Amino acid sequence: MLTVTSSKLIPMDAHRLWDVLTSPAAYPDWAANHVEFVGDVPAQFGAGTDYVQKVTSIGSKNDVKWRIDQAEPGTRVVQSGSAPMGVKITNTYALAPADDGTELTMTAEFSGAMVIAAKGMLERDTRATQAKSLDNLVALASGG
Repeated sequence: MLTVTSSKLIPMDAHRLWDVLTSPAAYPDWAANHVEFVGDVPAQFGAGTDYVQKVTSIGSKNDVKWRIDQAEPGTRVVQSGSAPMGVKITNTYALAPADDGTELTMTAEFSGAMVIAAKGMLERDTRATQAKSLDNLVALASGG
């Protein structure tokens, strides 16, 4: 198993950030590994939502079948996914109000035999993706 966590202060209130995180239309603006959605795309993500997303990881593009497991408005989103080669993923986005915005913590948990074989590369790639995604959210909050 591999767990990668990154945090950053995003200069927007938790409810506005929540709206961005749960809007499929906003994904291209912030999610650094997002390529496209495959098939039907929901208007909004909520608990029980299923969708397929093509993502880039370790230099290749793969479809991940996601389910939103928890959606606590303004607080937390948890989604679990299945990727090729038996890789299982759980992404958690935890929002905590702060004086100048919202502290967003992204946690990605990976399991499966392929994760063990590519652990170092996957950890570096995920950490870079989280950092870029957080930076994109800061830029989005600043109007850029």
